[in-house]
Amino acid sequence: MATDPLPSSCRRSVGLACLLLVLGALAYNNWALSSTLNPDLPAAAAFVSEYSVPSQPNSLIFRAMDAVSGALVLIAAIMVGIHRHLLRVSGCVTRYMAPPEGWSILAWLGTVLFALSTMADAAFPMTCALSILPPAEATAPPCVGPLASAHDVTSTLAGTGAIIALVATTVALVRYYGRSWHRRPMMWVLIVCAGAHVSGAVYTFVGALVPGLAVMGYVQRLSIAALSLWTILLVLSPTGRGFLQGRHRVDSQSLSHVLKRAASPLSASPEPSRV
Repeated sequence: MATDPLPSSCRRSVGLACLLLVLGALAYNNWALSSTLNPDLPAAAAFVSEYSVPSQPNSLIFRAMDAVSGALVLIAAIMVGIHRHLLRVSGCVTRYMAPPEGWSILAWLGTVLFALSTMADAAFPMTCALSILPPAEATAPPCVGPLASAHDVTSTLAGTGAIIALVATTVALVRYYGRSWHRRPMMWVLIVCAGAHVSGAVYTFVGALVPGLAVMGYVQRLSIAALSLWTILLVLSPTGRGFLQGRHRVDSQSLSHVLKRAASPLSASPEPSRV
């Protein structure tokens, strides 16, 4: 039986990163406290960011949860990145441990972008609760201006980072399973969650451009919940932990990895002797 090339210390660090991702995903759902901390905003029409408007009650709690969520995800991403780097420099990349490829690197970059932008969201919150303001006030200062634009940028970057991480990780997992990915129930659950988040994020973006879009608030909350559920299922599944650790299945190795192994001296066949 093949020995596990991954040191126990690396497994513990990735396990801690998984725990931080779960906590970060839960903290990102601060909207779940809105019915208790701020029931005045209409859930069907209000952006989740409206609960963080400084003039709203308990806004500091919502902003703190955003900051904590971003910080936890960022620390987890750094831990995974360091682990993957040490894996390469220590020579532990074997047939069971894959070097980082384009999709996994893109997923890591998207995660970092999401984490940093989420923390920036807490620093630059929305300036007005647009869902309870008449159109004339919603288009006048302080609802428009540099601070409002800063929040628009950070929110857009956070959403973009989340979608990049979600799509890139899902594609990398399809490569992990190889041709048998469609026979894995967990893959279909992750794909459904990813599709729900992306669809909800696009609908929310349209709602920001077209005020009064029907049930926009509910759709955004569903999108955030789908993202968090996707993250939790990923890190709790053996496949997700294996992906974070850098493992891969033999039947889903990249072509470049297979060719490198085939060209190595250990795989070369001895030349037959001539009589």
